[in-house]
Amino acid sequence: MKIRSFASGFQVKNNSKVNNASYPNLSPLKKDTVLFGCSCRWINDLLKSVEKNPSDEAIKMLENCGKSCAERLGFLEQVKVLKELAKDCRTRRDYVKFLNDHLPLETRCVEVEDGIEMHLGKGKCGCPMYPQVQSPALCNCTNGSNKATWSEFFSKPIESEVIESHLRGGKDCVIKLYV
Repeated sequence: MKIRSFASGFQVKNNSKVNNASYPNLSPLKKDTVLFGCSCRWINDLLKSVEKNPSDEAIKMLENCGKSCAERLGFLEQVKVLKELAKDCRTRRDYVKFLNDHLPLETRCVEVEDGIEMHLGKGKCGCPMYPQVQSPALCNCTNGSNKATWSEFFSKPIESEVIESHLRGGKDCVIKLYV
């Protein structure tokens, strides 16, 4: 089993027995591209259904997918390093200063009355599935990833909310952490 990375950061597992039987005349890279395209179409179809029927259960399932993505991509392990560096932070203001000093330059954190707003400042959607998947419902997955990542960082369950996003027509992705 090989893992091949695409420029978008999305990974497809290549099982040559399945791929060769299903697509005998395609090169390995073309097989991965076909499978990646099929996966994206399927996900887009699913997200369109969620957009039409945004039940609490559907949104929770997408958030759980985001949590799994955060685990799979190593965010929960990476944030443990950040957490260790932040061990002297005591107040929300301390955390905001720390995060502004340690997160990528385009990310800006702002203390608000009931939490921290993170302005990601990327100019486009930061999800690894973008631009192949462009549904506003995808932001629920991102929200789940943020809940899991920042719950690990703060050592307690936190709630988060997507305040603004590119996929929802905004100029930035803004995540609010209720801490």
